[in-house]
Amino acid sequence: SKREDELKAQKRVTYVRLLAALTDLMGASLETSVLAAVARSEDSAQREELAGRRMQGMEAVKDAHTAVSNAIAEMALLTANNDLVALASEASAGAARTSNEDRTSFALAVSKLRASMQLDLQARRSPAWPTRRR
Repeated sequence: SKREDELKAQKRVTYVRLLAALTDLMGASLETSVLAAVARSEDSAQREELAGRRMQGMEAVKDAHTAVSNAIAEMALLTANNDLVALASEASAGAARTSNEDRTSFALAVSKLRASMQLDLQARRSPAWPTRRR
């Protein structure tokens, strides 16, 4: 029906927006993590310069986190699939924790999220994904 097609189109737009926001959050988190590691190894003059760049990075993290939260909220209004919303939250946490030492949490979470989004658009339920223990 026309309503179902419109809902599916709105979901696609929201899912793309969420995935883009998650990628932005992961990138900003990674950059901030790298800058923090570099600042620990540099002399005091360079630390001041890096501190300014880290502040900009933290602002980018905050903005990306807001975009992710907004997209998750929009997604929650469009789908009755609570598992999908939980996966989006897991991916958000993984993106926020991304560092040079740990990129796997985000990669795994976003892979599960993408697959579940595709299933949701096909009106099929997501599989019971195993959860990572922290």
